Amino acid sequence: MLDKVDEEHLGAFLQLMEFETAFMGELLDINAFDQEGVEMGKKYTFALMGRKGYDEFSKEFAAYEKKRESI
Repeated sequence: MLDKVDEEHLGAFLQLMEFETAFMGELLDINAFDQEGVEMGKKYTFALMGRKGYDEFSKEFAAYEKKRESI
């Protein structure tokens, strides 16, 4: 699929995959750039970093970890 494996060709390949993802999302009426899982992950990451306003997510994550460790 690639003529050569170097920065230029690999970058072009990745860009093509990004375009295909966005285009397919549009065809299927899916916003490929607004995914709930990604946004939720950001919130938990901010909570773990100790950012203000994310205390509830920090508590939820701690409860999840406690439950996971007990299994």
